[in-house]
Amino acid sequence: MKNKICKKLFRRKIAIFCFGIILLFCFLAIFASFIAPFDPNEINLTNQFASPSRFNLLGTDEYGRDIFSRIIFGARVSIFVGLIATFISVFIGVFLGILAGYFGGIIDYIISRISEIFYAFPDVLFAIVIMFVLGPGITNLLIALGVLGWVGTARLIRAQVLELKQKEFVRTFKASGFGDFYIMFKVILPNCISILIVTITTLIPSSIMSEAALSFLGLGVMPPTASWGNMISSARIYIKTVPSYSIFSGLSIVLLVLAFNIFGDALRDAIDPNIKIM
Repeated sequence: MKNKICKKLFRRKIAIFCFGIILLFCFLAIFASFIAPFDPNEINLTNQFASPSRFNLLGTDEYGRDIFSRIIFGARVSIFVGLIATFISVFIGVFLGILAGYFGGIIDYIISRISEIFYAFPDVLFAIVIMFVLGPGITNLLIALGVLGWVGTARLIRAQVLELKQKEFVRTFKASGFGDFYIMFKVILPNCISILIVTITTLIPSSIMSEAALSFLGLGVMPPTASWGNMISSARIYIKTVPSYSIFSGLSIVLLVLAFNIFGDALRDAIDPNIKIM
C-alpha cells in the first residue's frame, strides 16, 4: 500500500519539486546558525540599504542587518510555528472529533455547535482578538493558532468515525469487551491516519500564512526576532525606494506555502482523491 502511494505521488514531477523546496527550507531552518553569514540581529548603521553583493547576498535593511541571514532565521520561526500550531490543532481536532463521532448524542451536539461557532468567523480575525487579549509573542501565537485550527480536523475525523464504528471489526472489539477509549484510540484512530496526513499538509501552510499576517500587524513575532511577516511590515514604508527589501521575504512565504499546498494536493490524490478538506 505504501509503495503504491509513493509511486502515485512521485509520478508527478511537480510534487517532487515542491517536496524538495520544503526540504530545503527545513534544512535552512534547522541549520540556520551555521548557514547564515551574519547574526540576523546585528546592527550596522553604516551599511543601511546596501545593494545585493557577494558580502550581503540580498542586501541589508534600514538597520544594516543582512536580509539573507534574517530570511534564513525567519524560515526557522515560520516552520516552527507551522509545525507546533498544527500539532496542537490536530491533537484537539482528533480528540473532539473522535468523541463526537463515537458517542454521538449530546456530546456530538455540543462539539458540533462549538465547531460551528469557530467556523463562522475567519481564523485570522479570531486570532487577532486572541492575540490582542493575550499580547504578542511566539507562545501566545502558538496558543491562538493551535486553538483556532482544529475545526476542519474534528469534522473530518467525526465523519470517518461515524463510518468506521459501523464496521464489523469495530463491533467485534465491542463484543469482546474492550473499552470505549481503547476502541477509539487503538482501533478506530489508526484507520484515520491517511486523512490526518493530508490534513497536516494543509494546516501547516495555513499556520505559516496566519503567523506572517499576525506578525505583519504587530501581533505575532516581535522585532528584533526575524520573521517573514514583520520583515514585510518593516519594509512596507520603503516599498517605493527599496522594493527588494520586501520582495525576498514575500517570495519566501509564497514559495514555501505554495510548495506545501501543491505537495498536499498531490499527497491527497495519491492517498484518496475523494478526501475533501474542510
